[in-house]
Amino acid sequence: MSDVLNFRPVTRPSIDKLLARGAKAFTAARAAGHLPVDHTGATFTRLFFAGADLSRLGLVGSEWEDCHLGAVDFTGADLSNAYVHGGRFERCVFRGALLAGATFEDVDLVDCDFTGAQGLDTLEHHAARLHDVKGLSGGTTSPAPGGEAEAHFTPGFVATHAELEAALDESPDDEGRWQVYGDWLQTQGDLRGELVVRHGKPGFEDFVQSHLEDVFGDCADEVRGGGQMPELCVEWRHGFVHTATLRADNPERPVDLGALTRRVLALPCCRFLTGLRFGVKHGAVTSGGAENEYSAVIAALGAHPRTRALTHLAFGLQRVWRDDYETSPLHRWGDLSALWPLVPGLKSLFLKGSGGVLGELVLPELQRFTLEADYLGDEAGAVLDALRAARWPKLRHFEMTDVGGELDVAALLSALEPLPLVHFGLEEGGALSAVLSALLDSKLLPRLEVLDLRECVLDGRGLELLEARLAAFRHLRELDLSGAMSEQTADRLASLGAFLRLDHPLEREVEEDEDGEPHPDDSGEYEMWADDAGADEEDAVKEEPLLPVDAELDIPDEHGDE
Repeated sequence: MSDVLNFRPVTRPSIDKLLARGAKAFTAARAAGHLPVDHTGATFTRLFFAGADLSRLGLVGSEWEDCHLGAVDFTGADLSNAYVHGGRFERCVFRGALLAGATFEDVDLVDCDFTGAQGLDTLEHHAARLHDVKGLSGGTTSPAPGGEAEAHFTPGFVATHAELEAALDESPDDEGRWQVYGDWLQTQGDLRGELVVRHGKPGFEDFVQSHLEDVFGDCADEVRGGGQMPELCVEWRHGFVHTATLRADNPERPVDLGALTRRVLALPCCRFLTGLRFGVKHGAVTSGGAENEYSAVIAALGAHPRTRALTHLAFGLQRVWRDDYETSPLHRWGDLSALWPLVPGLKSLFLKGSGGVLGELVLPELQRFTLEADYLGDEAGAVLDALRAARWPKLRHFEMTDVGGELDVAALLSALEPLPLVHFGLEEGGALSAVLSALLDSKLLPRLEVLDLRECVLDGRGLELLEARLAAFRHLRELDLSGAMSEQTADRLASLGAFLRLDHPLEREVEEDEDGEPHPDDSGEYEMWADDAGADEEDAVKEEPLLPVDAELDIPDEHGDE
């Protein structure tokens, strides 16, 4: 009896709820047999979807109110007496579908195929708008609105669809929903619809350049850089700005990074912005002794709700001039302590500079941290204290440049031990023997996949220690000991195993440049990017250059100078 009383029937989400979850969830549910065949009387209201397989389903008497569908397969489906009112069906297939008594009213049918559909003699569709439709006559026939050949938009008009935008925020990689969103924006006369439809196709760059004021508004001049050095560079994804880089490198053109940040965040094309990168402020560029800080930028970020959606941040991007004997010093990054509460979803953080205040690093979603520090001096202890006290439970990639070996490596490793770290980098971290000794005493080493010790001093004791304890490092996918070394030392290391990487830094830059990884500029410097969409991916991915060429870069990796 108790079993009967405690019995709870299994309930499954309705088809409209499954479709609202996105293509991946719907396809998985149908493949697993969790989707019934009969959905008589189902109601779909303001559904935005693409790429669904609804073939051979029973949708008798179903209602479709203001739905926007793209590339949906209705082959063999029973849509008898269905009522479709408003919205847009694009690239949908109705081959062999049953449409007896169905009504299509005040709806755009674009590039749809009704070949072989049954019951067309009783289908009411005179109030529908047909655009390049096959197998169906009647209605109002005309070429499809929008499209790539000719732009159709109202300058300055911005359409808003809270439901669809929220769905894209939740599932930013759902290609189908982006297609539907782009189509909807086009029908509303919003320029961004043109960007979505054209993105990733030949001519996108030219379209953006020819409509720069329409796309970037009062930031267009910064994109041009006054015809000199651009102060705003962007990377695109799905026709929207995904990452923006703000710089003040031209001493002849003062740039207020705080004011520019406010204007960038307000741009309609930045509605789905997730990454921001900042160079040093104009005062630091024009006078090397000027203190660099980002208080104006942080204030601008704190004033805009979009900031909470940021997942990638970089501070301190600066041109570093090198010659045969010395490197120009880095600028400070200032006090960043007020920033962290503003970005609870931050996944990647890149800092470059000669010191500053980190504050309380509470970053619950952070997976990747890179700090390129240059002679921290008296601040080394404070920086180490901040790193040891940091709360970033999901951190998988930690990388730091420790010029001069100023940090207590053992203390740092001890703080990192509880984390799910798979990549540890300590470049220019002093004597190799000291770093290896600390690692061998750490519980972190057995869990690592990549150990990056580039430019550490290859002292004799360090080489002997590596040879004697080689078994402790053989599990690594890569141990990077690149740096200046004699041919004899290189041969000695190469004999230890293929997992060792021993490139000389200059040789690596040439090699990677040929492969298209870093992007050199006129100053002869390099910048590396990687995609951390999957936390398990540690290798850099190839991306396209910055604007004006179309690109879809993701996050900064090892190098912040350009």
